[in-house]
Amino acid sequence: MRTQLARLALPALIAALVLAPAAPAHACGGMLFPSHSERVGGMSEQELLVAFTPERTVLLASAGYKGATGGAPAFILPLAQEPTMVLQSELGVLAALDDLTAPEVHITVDDGDSGGGGLCGSAGGLKDGGGNLGGDRGDVMVLQRGETADYDWTLLAGDTGMSVAQWLDTSGYTLPADYAAALQPYLDAGDVVFAAKLKTDAATGALAPIELHLPPIEPGAFKIPYGLAAHSLPPGESLTITAYLIAAGGLAPGNYPAAAIDPAALIATSETETNYQELYDERVAGDGEPGWVIDASVADFSAASILDAYDLAAEADNLPTGTLRDGVASFAARVPISDARITRLRSTLAAADLRDMTLTKVAGADVDRNLYAVYQTHHGQVLCGIDRAGAGSRGLPLAALLVPLLLLMRRRRR
Repeated sequence: MRTQLARLALPALIAALVLAPAAPAHACGGMLFPSHSERVGGMSEQELLVAFTPERTVLLASAGYKGATGGAPAFILPLAQEPTMVLQSELGVLAALDDLTAPEVHITVDDGDSGGGGLCGSAGGLKDGGGNLGGDRGDVMVLQRGETADYDWTLLAGDTGMSVAQWLDTSGYTLPADYAAALQPYLDAGDVVFAAKLKTDAATGALAPIELHLPPIEPGAFKIPYGLAAHSLPPGESLTITAYLIAAGGLAPGNYPAAAIDPAALIATSETETNYQELYDERVAGDGEPGWVIDASVADFSAASILDAYDLAAEADNLPTGTLRDGVASFAARVPISDARITRLRSTLAAADLRDMTLTKVAGADVDRNLYAVYQTHHGQVLCGIDRAGAGSRGLPLAALLVPLLLLMRRRRR
């Protein structure tokens, strides 16, 4: 069963879009913590959904964090234009997408003594897991204000990183010098700054998903500034990122390598373990150039698919506590997704490897999230197991799986 931490996702980082193709749109941002420069914690996980539809582009983002002592954490993100809708969404949307696309390893145990084998259908998900201020003071203008159940948020326009930092500081945020400098290129381009602060203090937890609706844009004009997120990581640690890209065709990173795990390279090392984590780490590390793993790519995706996935996850008790079906149904109703392809990308990157990511259209090839391996044993006994190697926060190892066929049948119903 997946734990609630596995549903964090990721960022608190969400986005911006532009109508003119010459200026890339931005999604993502960075988290702010009390005593930011002296902190021992930071953003640990990030999860982002981007849906490109003819009517609008919809962003849904959340993040997991730790070590935010001394006050309420917050996040900021550059936007190329003002959103038409800002609301707090339902964590169950991301939970449903995770249940639909997270990789699963199935181990077949071949008992040489008995002359046969047993299919140990495994439902083991493998989400990893998972300077100084400078320039003139300038002017700051408040464009919008609002609140949700968990956030107070503000949309700002400013001339310089210093002016934005000083305004936020007097409003209860603490914007470090490196954030101000990192924001300057966006301000120079005329972007606005979206800032949202939690209403309650929590040293460790997950940000409730924020949902932004913006005008429609081509994926090629979309850019995710993960470089800004580099300033939010716990010192010396990496960030696990999961991104769900939904569009009429296939999408892939334009400036990072990305590929699926090679099924032929998967080897079972025991009844319950494989070399999946090693393959994942190799794919992310790349040949000297960090990259992304394509966990799954599925065609014929629609808003109704999200609700169906939620219902299946609820049936299998695979949802974090507190998720609400009504919230997922509301999201499906207001986001016009139909006849689309969903692609799930995942990576674990150090701060030095985080950079603004572009998107490019690719051929819509299916990537099956199911992987299979065979374990040879000659002990006269077949044990069915779940490979949770590298599962991180998605669950504890299980020694045996008693109902493999039922689990496999549930997956086929999708």
